[in-house]
Amino acid sequence: MTQPQRPASALPRLTPATHRGLVAIATMALASLFGCSSSAPPTIRVTDARIVEQTSEGVSMVFVLEGTNTNTEEIPLQRVLYSLVIDGQRVFRGERMAEATLRRRGSQTFFLPVSARWEDLPGPARAEGDERVIGYELRGSLQYIAPGALAEVFFDTGMRRPTLHFSIPGELVVTDEGVTTR
Repeated sequence: MTQPQRPASALPRLTPATHRGLVAIATMALASLFGCSSSAPPTIRVTDARIVEQTSEGVSMVFVLEGTNTNTEEIPLQRVLYSLVIDGQRVFRGERMAEATLRRRGSQTFFLPVSARWEDLPGPARAEGDERVIGYELRGSLQYIAPGALAEVFFDTGMRRPTLHFSIPGELVVTDEGVTTR
């Protein structure tokens, strides 16, 4: 005597223990797929702003930034979108590749060029003798490839592009001899 056939639509019922087990397996699979990690994002700071050239029309500077990585894997830095803001007015906007990789548990220097016309620089924020001190803010965003086996693939396909936003204040000192920073 044969057993009656169960219709295909009548699947066996899952017990609560089996259901929890399947959920746990699915969660672990998704975590490994999307590269869950406890990595920390990099940090950046301005270490210097150097004047490259000054003409009667304006000034060209390069901001020296230091990126720091506290992770045990290196972090490649990618696209930087940035602007120089003086007295609330954007006087420069730029985009470039950072061309730097933060070594594991280390720091790396990279450079952001900026230029401004003299007419875009405001009057003195405060005068100190024969110099004008102008406050600035370097604002922007920096994309990087997070540590992890699949992070580069996700970055390249656009699925995941971690971004660090920054806003770093400083001062430009304008004298008859030129512009310096502090």
